[in-house]
Amino acid sequence: WLVLYKTRKKAFCTVCRFATVKKLNSFSKCGDDAFISIGMNNWKDCPGKLGVREKSNYHRECIYKVHASTNQVNVDVQKEIKQATNRSCFLEQFKCIPYLMRVRGHTDDESNFQKLFELVSTNNRLDKEIKQWLKKKCQYTSHDIISEQIKEMYHQAFSKLRQVKQSEIFSVVIDETRDVSEHEQLVFAVRWVGSNYEVAEEFVGLYGCTKMDAIFLLNIIKDVLLQMGLDLKNICGQTYDSASVLQGKAFGEATLLKKENPKALSIHCLNHSLNLVLQEAAKSCLMVRSALEAVHKVHNIIHASAKKLAIFKNTSYQINAG
Repeated sequence: WLVLYKTRKKAFCTVCRFATVKKLNSFSKCGDDAFISIGMNNWKDCPGKLGVREKSNYHRECIYKVHASTNQVNVDVQKEIKQATNRSCFLEQFKCIPYLMRVRGHTDDESNFQKLFELVSTNNRLDKEIKQWLKKKCQYTSHDIISEQIKEMYHQAFSKLRQVKQSEIFSVVIDETRDVSEHEQLVFAVRWVGSNYEVAEEFVGLYGCTKMDAIFLLNIIKDVLLQMGLDLKNICGQTYDSASVLQGKAFGEATLLKKENPKALSIHCLNHSLNLVLQEAAKSCLMVRSALEAVHKVHNIIHASAKKLAIFKNTSYQINAG
């Protein structure tokens, strides 16, 4: 704490000078300003004065106050660094989520998301920070946080569909599918003509269906269009497969939608129509029909048992390897 100014040939207490200038010391009285403003140059009594100065209340309080103020600055800097690191790690999560939307495995530690995050971190400048991030008790990678990130990305994707609004009129492409958990899902897509007169089609999303009647499906379509900011009256076309709940003449989805918007022309899915045509054409040839039936039966036999499927894969691998 003692500094000698060679030009003035005097000694000063840097701690007390700093505390006095910054007005950190407010309780103890200085008493002796020789080490603060005037400077100490009485070298004969120097050892005694240094001992008295070191034990004085003013000097001790200055040390405490300077140390506390320095620590506060360090804490603020560390807090800013920590926030910046957390922000960077949080943004890394957004890079992982689009790759695999099915982010959870049987356990969180073995999930696809966790493993992909670890893989990304190996070639990243935040390698060490990301590994510490994954082990934090405050789980930024929790189910709720990930779900919020997916929702945010979902809304961002919706904003890209502004071109549909500019086109004004559009068509809807609807299909139904069943996921691995045997839950029915409604597949929703929109199709429109862009400003450059090119046909564009955009997948919107999958929507869970607790019911499979036409009224329930129509309400889902209305809800999706409302979220996208599109008007049901601007639909000029609707495309489905041949399922009765969608194409039924009396109470089908297409019929109900056309009652609300007569301009919504219903067109049977051309890919599905082509598939039906090819099936009927194949049935007219005995050899082709027999081959397709045999393949279908073999497929059912193999996939009905995990053990048979494993044997089939192993045999197929040996044949291809040999």
